[in-house]
Amino acid sequence: MSSRPDGLLIVPIGPAPTGNGLAMRAANTLQGLIRVCNLTTLVVPLADPAADNSCLSWAAERSARCLLVRLPEPMVAARGWIAGPTARALITALQPLPQRSRLIDPVTVAEALGRTTFDLVWTMRLYLAPHAQPYLHPTTRTILDIDEDDAAMSRAIARLHRERGETELAARQEAEADAYDRLAGDCLSGFDQIVTASDIESAALRRRFLTAVVTTVPNAVELRPNLKPRDHDGQRIALLFLGNMDYVPNFDAARRLVESLFPALRRALPTAELHLVGRGEAITQLPVQPGVHIHGFIADLQPIYQQMDIAVVPLRVGGGSRLKILEAFANGLPVVATAAAAEGLALRSGEQLLLANSDDALISAILRLVTNADLAAQLVANGQRFIAEHHDAAAIAQQIGDELL
Repeated sequence: MSSRPDGLLIVPIGPAPTGNGLAMRAANTLQGLIRVCNLTTLVVPLADPAADNSCLSWAAERSARCLLVRLPEPMVAARGWIAGPTARALITALQPLPQRSRLIDPVTVAEALGRTTFDLVWTMRLYLAPHAQPYLHPTTRTILDIDEDDAAMSRAIARLHRERGETELAARQEAEADAYDRLAGDCLSGFDQIVTASDIESAALRRRFLTAVVTTVPNAVELRPNLKPRDHDGQRIALLFLGNMDYVPNFDAARRLVESLFPALRRALPTAELHLVGRGEAITQLPVQPGVHIHGFIADLQPIYQQMDIAVVPLRVGGGSRLKILEAFANGLPVVATAAAAEGLALRSGEQLLLANSDDALISAILRLVTNADLAAQLVANGQRFIAEHHDAAAIAQQIGDELL
């Protein structure tokens, strides 16, 4: 009989080593946990409600057991929240819950899993904290990976809506921020340890919740050390922006690129192309522009990375540790980004990437890379070195297994 402890990983999306940032973080957490325990992976798809069993394939190959919980109809979820005393007490104290938390109830989750006792429970994202409550026993080691500060992000998204005159959407996001604040105030103390993706997020949590034990586990990627040289004709310059387009900060950045930044760049560089890659219905709302290629979701990103010249990340708000930038580094692309896009990463402009905030400054930075191949190559080399030193997937997985547990 195995002496390894039994672990439970509760995640809001199917773990995967590439593509979606949250899926990648879930995958690296899984890699760390399977080093030290017999792991059950439970996917409660609050971040991907349309998920089917195909999202389990990667995790199922590595976990002792892997399950997908189907999201119930709203009325079924509502009844589940009042069916048991623990869930009923939570919803009474915290109503209204954040929108994602409401999509499924702890009773449905517990019934799908069929057991409530584990030696270790690792839960990803604050909105899943209520659903971990049945497994938080005194003898269980419990960790909540909130990744980013959801309340702060909701307020930042509200500011984006207000700037565009979308007052109703802004009010909804402010209400979500309040709901996340209530949830954090009630739930964080129930976990032995809180994890975030960056030191900035960790420091902010420590200030707000003085008794919480908060640790940083950076996001991580796998380096592509044997990249083939890009075969371009010297005329076509391809820019890449990648992200879930239903996430407001990503769609805001994509809209900025398509509507203002890229048309101005194309006047200075007529051969430029912009490639937008990512799932989400919102991507269809972007206007058609010359030189803009909208790809939607692509499962295997390696071929498209190989065709690109520069990754552009013009986010106005962001949270956690920025996997868009790390993946671009890993795949040998020079990066132009805003300060908000790179916040949380210990990067220096001109050393690993070029930072710029205004459209004019972003365009100038792109043109600088186009005309200075030596600079672009130096940024790529430094970016890959940065990953090897700070965000290597194998090293972070070992940190999870050895240090946190």
